[in-house]
Amino acid sequence: MPLFFLASAIFFKPYPIKEFAEKKIYQIFIPYVVFYLLYYLFMIVSSRMSNDSFSHFDYSCILDVFKPYVRNGGPTVNPPLWFIMALMDLQFTLYILVKLIKSRTVLLLLSFVISIVSIVWLTEVPTFFQFGRAMRYIFYYAFGYLYGKDIIKIIENGGRKSLWLFCACAVVFLSKFALQTVAMPTPVSTSLVYFQITALVILLIYLFRLCQHLWIMKPLKYFGANSYIVLGMNEMILTSIRVWMEHHYGALNIPLGIANWLLTMCCLVPVIYFFNKKAPFLVGKENIFDTRLRRFKPLFRA
Repeated sequence: MPLFFLASAIFFKPYPIKEFAEKKIYQIFIPYVVFYLLYYLFMIVSSRMSNDSFSHFDYSCILDVFKPYVRNGGPTVNPPLWFIMALMDLQFTLYILVKLIKSRTVLLLLSFVISIVSIVWLTEVPTFFQFGRAMRYIFYYAFGYLYGKDIIKIIENGGRKSLWLFCACAVVFLSKFALQTVAMPTPVSTSLVYFQITALVILLIYLFRLCQHLWIMKPLKYFGANSYIVLGMNEMILTSIRVWMEHHYGALNIPLGIANWLLTMCCLVPVIYFFNKKAPFLVGKENIFDTRLRRFKPLFRA
């Protein structure tokens, strides 16, 4: 998760408020609503097939998204969409911080404090739209926004700076094992974990850079570029295939579990193709304000 948020933050831009709100609506809000409603319909159909009746389904669960939650709690409708909800929370929070704070150092320190407070206290407080759960990742998101491009440039250029960065990250991450028996106050140990995980994320970027030409990276890049569709549809496809396999072959073991995962990945490919080619405006790939509404402008002029 830290890798996902840190990498996403590299592309974050604090546009003027009107443009920023418009982009968030078509890039995040619309995909969230689309996949939320699709999963809700999937739940209704699944309940009907299991109980031979529509009366056993709890239709009120569609309102779960508006309920407050603590810790890792969230809506029963399409739980993987938490990533998109968290992205909304993080982007709007960072946008406010960026507009209020001009110093990069102060912005990073404040985001770090917010993350620590979220871990120690906020996750126990009921918050709407899973805000408390998302704020533990604001440090990674702010770090990616502030320094992500610089780090990638250092890694790609190689040389002494890249070597020093790699060694520093390796030392920080390995300190996790050296200090795991040392008793420390919770805020201190939590702070160290943030630094160690950040170092691990940077080391993973080195690894991805080293392996970028390997064939195994192609599916990772493909599914990564279509992460919204994967998050939105994966659970429905995975569950459908699992139910079918259990019906024909019994409880899943390790080989059947691997087959279930591979079949899900294969089924996602045509689904991704469909959304990208036929309905890109539903998955954040096309600005609905620029393309769809433009068609109606001549009507208003007339």
